[in-house]
Amino acid sequence: MLVKQKVSTLLHSLLKNKAVPVFSGPLRGWKWLPRSGNHAYWLGKHEKDYVNAFAQSINPGDIVFDIGAQAGYFTLVAARMAGKQGHIVSFEPFPENIEFIKEHCHLNSCENITLLEVAVGGSKGERSFQAANVFMGHLLTVEADAVENIGKDALVVEVVTLDTLPVEEKISVPNVMKIDTEGMEYWVLQGGKKLIAQHRPVIFVATHGKKNQQRTLALLREWNYEVEMIGNGSERNADYIAKPLPVS
Repeated sequence: MLVKQKVSTLLHSLLKNKAVPVFSGPLRGWKWLPRSGNHAYWLGKHEKDYVNAFAQSINPGDIVFDIGAQAGYFTLVAARMAGKQGHIVSFEPFPENIEFIKEHCHLNSCENITLLEVAVGGSKGERSFQAANVFMGHLLTVEADAVENIGKDALVVEVVTLDTLPVEEKISVPNVMKIDTEGMEYWVLQGGKKLIAQHRPVIFVATHGKKNQQRTLALLREWNYEVEMIGNGSERNADYIAKPLPVS
């Protein structure tokens, strides 16, 4: 483990200001900034089962929402799969990641991506966003929004809901949606109840925490979605694909 950490640190140092081609996977040959995350991204090993299932679900011309885009890996995968006739809407409130997404779009000449610098939740407004590390964070719960519970790295971010977005932002509704919001997935879905009921997109969701996982999966099944785990997971953290079943 210590050797791997030393090698990783050395690579980050050597590649700090460089863009490298992705070695394998759906983004093979596209450019990536190693400093934007761990080396699994540009090696093509990041969550391989999840990434491959996501890529295979996207057809040319599709509209895809990437909610909780981090540095934009899934955004780029979607952009490549959907092609010039498709469109990707990438949602990310964390300033460092926003800059990474912009750089990755520029490096790969992506013109089919709209970046919205906001968080997605269950209701509109402003909320505290707590950084977990240099690459990601999460919206605080209402209870944790008390001043004494907000850490020094917390930001105030704009929160939107899926149900209000198409009209307000003048964007099309998605065929495919990926949600990875570090424990707020249930609330993202609740804020998109009408959109999901009307348009029935395929939904990829990463669950964080046992309670969040249970209520998120229960909600999707209540909405007549067939839910299947992707790869290996646990009762606390796992990735799922939810496919809409016919509605009677």
